[in-house]
Amino acid sequence: MKKSDTSIKNITIASIKRHTMKPFDFKYSDIYENDKTILNEHVNNLIKLEDGEELICSTIISDSIWSVLTSRRIITLEGVGKIEHYLSKLKRLDAGDFKGYSKQEYTKGFLHFNDDKIIPYFIETGKASMIMIYGVNTTIQQL
Repeated sequence: MKKSDTSIKNITIASIKRHTMKPFDFKYSDIYENDKTILNEHVNNLIKLEDGEELICSTIISDSIWSVLTSRRIITLEGVGKIEHYLSKLKRLDAGDFKGYSKQEYTKGFLHFNDDKIIPYFIETGKASMIMIYGVNTTIQQL
C-alpha cells in the first residue's frame, strides 16, 4: 500500500532525528518538520511542490549550490542547471566523503536511477551529514 506524503515525511524526519546528534543547528542543513517553505527565498522560489508533496530536508550552500529532498523527489542546483528526479526506482547511491576526511564543509553524493540518470546531491560533512543521508535512505525505503 502506498504511503501518504505526510507519512513518508514523518517517518523520514523521525529517522533523521534518531541518527543525527543534537543540536540540529547546522550551517547548511535544515530539517522541515513543521515548515512549508524554505527559509532561503531564492531557493524557495525555484521549487514548486506538487499537490500533497512535503519538504523533508535540505543542504543549501549558496543560492547556486543546493539540494532539497521532498517526499517524492530530489532537487539539486549546481551552478546554472536545476536537476530533479523522482526517488522511486533508485538503483544505487553514493554519499561521497560525508565524514569530512578531506576537511571540506560539504561533499557531493550521487543517486543512480534505473533510467540511467545520475543526479548529484549535496551533503554537509560531519555530524550534519546524517540529515541528508538518512533523509534520502529513509524516503526511498518508504516509496
